[in-house]
Amino acid sequence: MSTVNPLDAWPPPAIRLEPHQLASGDRGRIVVTIDVPDGCHVQSAQPAEPFLIPTSVELDAPPGVTIGEPVYPPAECEHYEWTPIELSIYRGIVEVVVPVEVATGVPPGALTMAGRVRYQGCTEYTCLPPVERPVELALSIVSPDAPASS
Repeated sequence: MSTVNPLDAWPPPAIRLEPHQLASGDRGRIVVTIDVPDGCHVQSAQPAEPFLIPTSVELDAPPGVTIGEPVYPPAECEHYEWTPIELSIYRGIVEVVVPVEVATGVPPGALTMAGRVRYQGCTEYTCLPPVERPVELALSIVSPDAPASS
């Protein structure tokens, strides 16, 4: 009988734009999803100890696009035997929301936004080395008079 090590099952982060298309002057949101495998966790964006690696999302905005500060989900508090401190962690599906706005006058077309997601996957007793995973999103900029898309 073989057992799967949960630290080996980390899928890459996903990224999407909501709504799927924006026109010049529009606002939307970028959602970055980290799928933390069962039995694992990552530290929150504000870990309880300075030596713990925070989960972070950084995006590079192309010209004509402004991004806001990432909004991280509420963390869970968890206690482990190896520390007297209650840790601030994420489990399961972790969605980080980044506000985005397209400047007035940006012509229709495709823009590429790249970024990085940094985290350290752990089980109760073992941690992987911290990773920085790339993410990339094609922003579809449409004419302001184009029909709305969801």
